[in-house]
Amino acid sequence: MPPPSALAIPVVWSQQCLRHEPGGEVWLGVREPGTELPERARVILAALRAAGADVVPAAAHGDEALMAVHDRLVPALRGLCRRAWQRRRRGREPQPAAGPGN
Repeated sequence: MPPPSALAIPVVWSQQCLRHEPGGEVWLGVREPGTELPERARVILAALRAAGADVVPAAAHGDEALMAVHDRLVPALRGLCRRAWQRRRRGREPQPAAGPGN
């Protein structure tokens, strides 16, 4: 059995995280280069492992798990996120948030 972790909360990880490359972000209405890049995830994961974190694989969970920990008012937001994800998967990514030039 591995020694107890120095960090109490396990780190949930999936290689899918490395696919997140938004290409930019909007900060105070100004579009800038993105900072949420795969290399940042790798650095954070390495630091957590070095600190003794238990890294566990991510697992899919149904809506029941989501609703067990979130307010019952989130179904509309959940639906919005699900539709955005479906558009993204079909290659029709939504337009960036409002900002200069939008």
